[in-house]
Amino acid sequence: MTVALDAATWLGIGRLEYAEPLAETVAQARAVADDARMDTVGPQNAGQALLTLGYALLASGDPEVLDEAGAAAARAAALLSESGVDAAVPQCDVLALAVSRAKGVDSSEAASEAARIVARLDRQEVEVSMRPPTVLSTLWEALSASGPDHEEERARLRAMAHAYVDRRLAGAEDEATKAGFLAVPSVAGLVDVVGLSPPH
Repeated sequence: MTVALDAATWLGIGRLEYAEPLAETVAQARAVADDARMDTVGPQNAGQALLTLGYALLASGDPEVLDEAGAAAARAAALLSESGVDAAVPQCDVLALAVSRAKGVDSSEAASEAARIVARLDRQEVEVSMRPPTVLSTLWEALSASGPDHEEERARLRAMAHAYVDRRLAGAEDEATKAGFLAVPSVAGLVDVVGLSPPH
């Protein structure tokens, strides 16, 4: 059961990445989250299922489900934290930040929260995230929306984004693999919004 639910969860992430029909993606993510109980699949899989649901609800663009998306992020964070999977918690905070921005939270408040997350974010927390490029892009957009403040955090985040892309490219076996990675929508978006030099 755990293997099947894990595969279904990552299928949902793939559907979000490539903008497949959102109604179907939300329905699938909701079904997986309903099945992924901590007592049957463990805290990490349950938390990932909730994160996928939260991302799907946010991507739907429906303001009526934003509270549910925020609740999914909070439940995922609680599950992961209480179970000692601390490195996976910051991605939950980033999803909660994205939900708050979708609700119209003040840009300076969002930037302050992003700065708080960036100040303690490390490489492992980025790497274990379900959607590393999305995590980094979300933080960058929140920091940038408030104007010239938080330059130190922006510089740190830009360095982390650059390092993330460089690590992935360094691990690619050939040019086709590198090109495929850079063509992934969230990666292309990260390179664009953070203003990274196009890798060669």
